[in-house]
Amino acid sequence: ELYSSARKYYLDFIRRNRIDFRQENAWGRFLALAGRSSEGRLAFRAFLDQRRLARGGEAKIRALWEILRRHAGERIIIFTADNGAAYELGRRFCLPVMTHLTKAVERKEFLEKFRTGAEKIVIATDVAARGIHVDNVSLVINYDLPEQPDDYVHRIGRTGRAGAKGISISFVCEYGAYVLPDLEQYTKETIRTEQPEEEMLVLPEKTRHESDIAKELPPRPPRDNNRNRRSGGNRRRY
Repeated sequence: ELYSSARKYYLDFIRRNRIDFRQENAWGRFLALAGRSSEGRLAFRAFLDQRRLARGGEAKIRALWEILRRHAGERIIIFTADNGAAYELGRRFCLPVMTHLTKAVERKEFLEKFRTGAEKIVIATDVAARGIHVDNVSLVINYDLPEQPDDYVHRIGRTGRAGAKGISISFVCEYGAYVLPDLEQYTKETIRTEQPEEEMLVLPEKTRHESDIAKELPPRPPRDNNRNRRSGGNRRRY
C-alpha cells in the first residue's frame, strides 16, 4: 500500500509535467521542478520512497538467503545500489561490506581475505565494483540492478575472469524492470529471465532471529578481536 501510494503520487507528477525519461534532459527537468515547489519536493520524496520499497522487500532477503545456501563454499560478490542496502545486508547476514565509506585499510583487509578464501562472500556498491580484481569469483549477485548499463558490465565482469566460467544472477523488482531493456540494448544480449521457485519466497518464521540466518550460511573464520572492522558467463535474474 505504501509503495502504491508513493508510486502513484510520483507518476501523477511526472505526467502532469509531461516529463519523458527517454529524453536526455528529463532527469534534470525533474530535479529542477522538484526544487521549485512543495509539490515537486513531495514528488521527489515519493520517487525515493517507491524505489526504496521496491528494492527492499523481505522476499528478496529470503531469495538471497536461498541462493547463498545453494552456492555454499563458492566465492561470491553481492552488489547493491546504495550504501543503506549494503549495510543492512551486511548486518543481517554477518558479512563484510565495501562502500565509498570503507576506510582504505579496511578495504585492503577485506580484499585480501577475499582473495585468500578467508572470506567467501563480500557485499559491495558500484563505487567498489571497479576495484575488485579477484580471480575465481564464481557468482555475482545483483541484489539491485544498477541504473547505468556500464556499471552492470563492470559488476558481472568480476566473475568469469581469465577464461574461467562464472554466473551472474540479478534480482529485478518492479523498479528494476524499467532498467532491464537498457541493459539488454547496451550488452546486445537477451538476458534470460525466470520466476523464482515458490519455496524461495517463503519467509522465515517470525520467531526466527536474524542470527539463525547466519547459522545456515557457509562457515566463516573466527573474527580477529584485535582489529575493529566495519561491516555494516551465464546471466539470469529473479
